[in-house]
Amino acid sequence: LADFKMYRLNVWQRSASPWIRMTDWKACYEEYTEEEMAGEDCVLSIDLSKTRDMTCLSAVFPREDGEFRILSKFWLPREIVDANSHLAPFQEWEHSKVLTVTEGNVIDYVPVEAAMLAWCKKFNVLSLVYDPTFANELTQRVCDETGKERFEYPQKPVVMGPGCDEFERAVLAHQFHHNGNPILTWQVGHVQVKVIPM
Repeated sequence: LADFKMYRLNVWQRSASPWIRMTDWKACYEEYTEEEMAGEDCVLSIDLSKTRDMTCLSAVFPREDGEFRILSKFWLPREIVDANSHLAPFQEWEHSKVLTVTEGNVIDYVPVEAAMLAWCKKFNVLSLVYDPTFANELTQRVCDETGKERFEYPQKPVVMGPGCDEFERAVLAHQFHHNGNPILTWQVGHVQVKVIPM
């Protein structure tokens, strides 16, 4: 049924059993802009892809009241966008400038690195967190240029578990705020929880 809706009716599907309910996520919406966050403390995180997956750069801003705000940027290669427009409104996101599309069939890391350096100038970046799978070299260059400290955050359950628990708690308490980025909302709606037997 999900395949029929997506491929025949152009109805984009979310997870059948989502981790985060959309009602809770929508309740976390708060109106703010990148310019309004200039000079604020934040932690940068980068997840680099190569071909079919999105590259994402996020800045998470801890607030004095114990709450958080997030800003995110996303990249995809042109060939992936053109070949998969039936899966999600990639071209619409490109036109609204929430998705940066790089030419060819692989991610161009040059604009990603430029965005990281720009945010290091715009915000008071406390540290940079990265998945070492693809991002070791790029983050090393950024940290050498900016003097920021970096920390590995490999995508393994034992590493991600505590952070996921805190993210879930903050969303359910409506303390993790987003400004309505449609890609971030789309991705949150696809997350499922897999319980690993002990």
